[in-house]
Amino acid sequence: MTDHVKTIQQDICKLLERRGPLPLTVDGYRYLDAGHISSMALMEFVIELETHFDIELSPLDLQSDEFRYIGGLVNLIKKKRGALAE
Repeated sequence: MTDHVKTIQQDICKLLERRGPLPLTVDGYRYLDAGHISSMALMEFVIELETHFDIELSPLDLQSDEFRYIGGLVNLIKKKRGALAE
């Protein structure tokens, strides 16, 4: 895992830890399926992600499988940030 990817993952974990402890292995952790974020807190989490990473998540992003687990979210953010650099 590159330092850049590791930093994104650590930042996501910090945002999620505000809502409760994470398991020891987080890459495949399906935080939505596990109920880590309530439906009421989901939009707040999305806003935090968009603000922290300076990205915009579309409704399709939010419905994607990538959005549902930490490793996928890392990839999604990486893609979004890469698109901004172009």
